[in-house]
Amino acid sequence: MSQCSRNSKIKVEEDKTNLNAVFKVLELNLHWQVENVHQGVGVFSGMMNCKRFPRTFQFGLRYIADVAVVSLMIMNFNYLGLRVPFVRLTYNNGKPVMMKRKTSKTQSNKLDLFTLEYCQGLDEVSGFTCQIFVEGITDTYKYQQYDRLLTDQLWDSMRFCCWTDFKFFIRENVFNAHKFVLRARSTRLEGDIRRVDTIRLNDDLDPDTFKCFLYFLYTGRLLLANFKANIDQLLSLADTYLVETLTQLCRKDLAKLKEGYFPECFMSTGPAAVPGLPTSTDLDLKPKSKICSKPDTVEIRCNWEINQLPKNYLVRAVNFNQQEAFHVCFRSGDHSDESKGNHALFIFSKQWPEGGLEVVDITISITEKSLSDGKHPKSKRFAVNRWPKVAGLNPAMAVFSADLENFLLQPPFAILFLIELSSESAGYYSYQPRDTHLADNLWSAAFGAYLTDAEISVDGRIFRVHKALMAARSPVFRELLCSENVKEPCLKRIVVEEINSSIFEEVLYFMYTGSLRVSVGDERLLAAAEKYQIETLRILCENQVRRHDQSIEDLCSFLQMVA
Repeated sequence: MSQCSRNSKIKVEEDKTNLNAVFKVLELNLHWQVENVHQGVGVFSGMMNCKRFPRTFQFGLRYIADVAVVSLMIMNFNYLGLRVPFVRLTYNNGKPVMMKRKTSKTQSNKLDLFTLEYCQGLDEVSGFTCQIFVEGITDTYKYQQYDRLLTDQLWDSMRFCCWTDFKFFIRENVFNAHKFVLRARSTRLEGDIRRVDTIRLNDDLDPDTFKCFLYFLYTGRLLLANFKANIDQLLSLADTYLVETLTQLCRKDLAKLKEGYFPECFMSTGPAAVPGLPTSTDLDLKPKSKICSKPDTVEIRCNWEINQLPKNYLVRAVNFNQQEAFHVCFRSGDHSDESKGNHALFIFSKQWPEGGLEVVDITISITEKSLSDGKHPKSKRFAVNRWPKVAGLNPAMAVFSADLENFLLQPPFAILFLIELSSESAGYYSYQPRDTHLADNLWSAAFGAYLTDAEISVDGRIFRVHKALMAARSPVFRELLCSENVKEPCLKRIVVEEINSSIFEEVLYFMYTGSLRVSVGDERLLAAAEKYQIETLRILCENQVRRHDQSIEDLCSFLQMVA
């Protein structure tokens, strides 16, 4: 512990042991607005249709005898390799409430139905906002933040036969591929690609299914709707070539449910005590209904255990995305002295955390640990308020606070921070579902020099790389690799100057995995991203280098103002 500011009159203790925030779940945000709402209404929204989730979401409302039942149907999410653990519903900007899951015994894998009853009247214009929490249906198919250009560029490299060196044949169909990708993604294919340059597959195999299989190898993503794949054949391919994550996905019953099931399911979930519920043929379609999506958000969580109340202020840093993204501060109050106020919490956030994530909302939950007398621990949630701009405060810092009112805290207790972040401004560096093995597979191919066909010399250090990936990810490397002095079939070396080898390794890691493992606030990383025209990395670095760092001195200055 140390006093952070010699000039401050308040005592601020800084705990040098950082907290770690972890990504919890992605939130899809849908809004449904219904006009001309009145008792006797039964109305469905249209099926929401978007590129990522085609014909997946539909709302329903029944409003009978002062009881309104709002339902959300989520259809065929398993077909996308995803599941919904829970949903929160907000009515006309009120407090969010958890919806109840209504599980169908016959369609439990294909249709999720969530409902919520309101026993008070509804407004004539009613708006319902859903936070739909989404995760993968297997442990190795998850939402991750990465550069989506990686998968697009690598797949295009295969489609346009850029340095492809292997062929699959299905009847008259030819599929070109890169040996290094096949080797990285399937240990079963390793022996084949060392002996031969072609494989003829069974004529009974559906070509579109095999293309879907290749797409998963290259991108780590399951897009059945784009390829109209045969699930049984896809599972057979995944089993044959030992693609673990795809095998798990295919065994989750990915068959689609036909539309038209929702009205029947919805009408069977109403409160039995309410007489005169309309049948599906009695629905009043007069209300105007509009469903739209809002930007996705992600939720991260960190837990802070406090075993002893500080004398005044206690500050800890919170790590997320390879940086100190937040600082949290606990102010100890004194209930015996009203002038000292209540306990309070402050959260200090950079306006542009690395990865382009911006704070949307914060919720705090405090739980006292189990007491020795056997009583149940107390737990309570607190609303967090965002401060307006404060004169003299670093413009790159956002401040949030929560007054703990008269909540008597007996240490030890734990503070859970639920931080909702928007990735809308992050561009291509966003949260998308993918096989968690993909990044490791591709990086291992470079680090282990599996079938590499080029060398890059940086500051005396040699990096073995794959021409196809380097050319796909960087127009500059594409031009270098296509130049006359490296067109010969033998292994060629490119000499890179004016860059540190450790910085280049991080650039290479981003090119191969689409992910960051270091802070992008280093100007040398920005210079490298600009030089080699790595678009997403350049954008991330530019935003970080231009912002001012949050410091303990900034926090102390603010706390001095509010003391």
